[in-house]
Order: sequence, then C-alpha cells, then structure tokens
Amino acid sequence: MMNKRTDFAEFTSKIPPQATDLEEVILGAMLLENHCIDEILKVLPEDAFYKEAHQIVYRAIGSLWKDRKNVDVLTVSNWIRSSGNLELVGGAYFVSQLTQRVASSANVNEHCFIILQKYLQREVIREATSMITMAYEDSSDIFEILQKAEAHLSRINELLNKQKTISFNQEVDTTIIQLIKLQKKEIENFGIQTGLTAVDKFTTGRIKGELSIIAGRTSMGKTTRVVQEIINVAIYQKIPIGFISMESKANPILIKMLCNLSGINSASVKIGSINTNELNFIGNQAEVLKNDCINFIDNGGLTIDEVALQARLWKKKHNIQILYIDYLTLIKGRREHGQNRDQEIGTISRGLKMLAMDLDIAVVCLAQLSREVEKREGKRPMLSDLRESGNIEQDADNVSFLFRPEYYGIKEDSQGNSTEGVLHEIIAKNRNGSTGVAVLRCDLATSKITDLNSF
Repeated sequence: MMNKRTDFAEFTSKIPPQATDLEEVILGAMLLENHCIDEILKVLPEDAFYKEAHQIVYRAIGSLWKDRKNVDVLTVSNWIRSSGNLELVGGAYFVSQLTQRVASSANVNEHCFIILQKYLQREVIREATSMITMAYEDSSDIFEILQKAEAHLSRINELLNKQKTISFNQEVDTTIIQLIKLQKKEIENFGIQTGLTAVDKFTTGRIKGELSIIAGRTSMGKTTRVVQEIINVAIYQKIPIGFISMESKANPILIKMLCNLSGINSASVKIGSINTNELNFIGNQAEVLKNDCINFIDNGGLTIDEVALQARLWKKKHNIQILYIDYLTLIKGRREHGQNRDQEIGTISRGLKMLAMDLDIAVVCLAQLSREVEKREGKRPMLSDLRESGNIEQDADNVSFLFRPEYYGIKEDSQGNSTEGVLHEIIAKNRNGSTGVAVLRCDLATSKITDLNSF
C-alpha cells in the first residue's frame, strides 16, 4: 500500500490540503487543558492529522486518557519513548514546544473543524483518484466502483455528523416552549401529525430521529396505509417527504392516490368504466399531486447504502422531514461472510435508525409478517411475527401492526359491533409513549383510511 503522502505525489503536483500549524495548536491545548480532550477525541480520527509526528503524539494522548492516566508533556513523552517513536517525532523537546503554540483552548472547536475539513478534502482527493484509476481498468465492475464510492461518502458524512453538537440549555428552552404550545392547544402533538388522530394519540405524531415500523400480513392494507399518511402529510400539510417504493411501480401508487383524493373506486378506474365527469375529476386531483412535497422513486433493488444516499440527497435538496419505505425486507444489506439473513436484516434496521438520527428526519418503513399469524387463533399479530426480525424490534422506536378482522371472517368485535371496513392499528411497541389499538375505517376500494367516524 502506498504512503498517504506519496499517493498524492503520484497523481498530482499540488500540495495536499493541510493545516499543520493548527494541528500543533490542538495538541498543545490537549496537553495544557485536559478538559478539552474528550471533545477532541470524539471529533478527530488519528489520520486527520497530516504530519506523522502529530499522529503519534495524538495517539499517545488518546491512549493515556482512555487508561485514565495523567496527560502532560512528561507522560506523553514517556509513552512515545516506550513505543520507540520519540526520535521520529523530534524528541521530548518537540512535545514540550507544542504547549508554546497555544494560549488557551477557547477556539478548539473551530480549530478541530478546520483540521477535519482539510482531512476530508484529502480523503475526497484520494477516493476520487482511486475511482479514476479503477474506471480506466477494463476489468473493473462499474457497480463495485459506485458501491465503494457510496460507502466512502457515507463514512465522510459520519465524520461530519460528529460536528453536530447541540446546546443542552437551548434544547431545554425549546422543549418548554413545545409544552406550553401543547397546553394552549396551539399544537396537538410533538411530532408531525399523520392525519389519523387515533394513531397520533399514542405516538404523538412522527418524531424526527425515530424509526417507525408498520407491519402486517398480505392484504392488510400496508401500502394503502402509507399512501394515506403521505397524502395527509405532504398534500394537506405541505410537509416535504421522500417515498421509496421497492414493491410497486409508480403507476399503481398513483392510482391509489388519485382514487383516495377523488373517492372513485379503483377497480372502475383500472378497467376504464368511469364516465367523463369522473375522469375530469380525477384529472383535477392529479394536479393536486403535482407539488414539490412528494419525492418518489420506485426501485426494487436498492442497498441500505443507496437508500441512505437517496435520503441524503432529498434532505439536502428538498429538506424532507419524513422518509417512507415500502418495504424493509426488500432492502439489500451489506451481507458479510458467514452472516445469515436475520443478521443482515438487523444491519438494515440499524442503518435506518442511524439514518433517522443523522438526518434528523422520521423514517417510516413497512414490513411483512411471518405466516405464524395465520396459525394463531384470532389471527392477531405480535412482535415475534416480524419476518426475519433480526434487531427490528430493538432498533425501532415504535412498531405497529395492521389487522382487518373482516378479512379473517370475524364479523363482530367483542362488543358486538360490526367489523366491516374496520382496520385495527395495533401499537405493539412505543418507546416514548403508550401501547394500544387505534381503530380506523378502511376502504380499500378507494385506498382511503380515516379515523373510525370520519367517513
């Protein structure tokens, strides 16, 4: 493998981006004021330092600090000496001189950001050079090249996200303001309302940073459920969302949306047995769908990295607030040698949770349930029914199941009420609230779901 500086020299005559003077300032601050060490170690990887001598000093400081030992010029010099690298860095004198470069750690965050920026510039140059080299080789697989590029971009984004710090005092004030607005009924929920009051009563809406799973067996209305929520959020509330459909193409999704908005039976629409007035009305509703709030792709072969990349693009360009995915087990993971499908699904669910937190969006993902539901008396699903569950239950902030009693020939509920057109959304896990059953009205013919008494 080429040295990090020689591979630059091979492909360009320009000096790599660097800020060695600030590297010395950072190291000096860590030696003088230990209280800043934790914060710096969280943000800067070792190879963010351009000079090898600086990397060695940084490694020594990190090792001593993690071992709960004192960090100063003497202990760091001794650690480097014991590792056999003291002459390489320039001796104990070099370490002591680092403390002369800084007056205080007051601007350490700004200095860290500059060093990280230079490091990421070098990484981008190195990766681009690698991509160019691979692209020129006839034996190269273009998809492998693109996957490597996406993985590298994901790593760079992870490093950038380490810079996203928050003011706790400011968060306290923000939370109090939210509570006041809730008390005054100025807002109904902490999160984005789904438009289904019975559901929001349990979940308080879609919360940014949370992963929600909506699961069900075949014909329970999963896609219809997510289409209804997208309409409620993006059309009626004008909140930008992203929708990745991995099971259906755009056409059947759009027909569901148009039938929902128009109230016209989808079976009639699909066979063309509608009159001119109905067709014109559907055409008018089509104009409603042409807004900038719905961002949609249909692709059945996306990897978790490609899903993350698409979400990042939408977040940057359209500031999406919720990402909807139909559905989880169609996403391809980074299956490693010896890893089974259950473990692979676990890496996907963790990836979706981290995506929600990194982009500060809500992620809502549909999921299939296993056939065990069909074997159970009453047919009501439970958490163990999540197909190839992996860590889905652990990673998700809330999990809900869709259950239509009518589908299983259950004509009445325990109170003797008719179950015709009734949809139960069973909130089985809710990390930040209560669990229970939201009773909804479902009309699959028009792809419409509302609160029970709203039709």
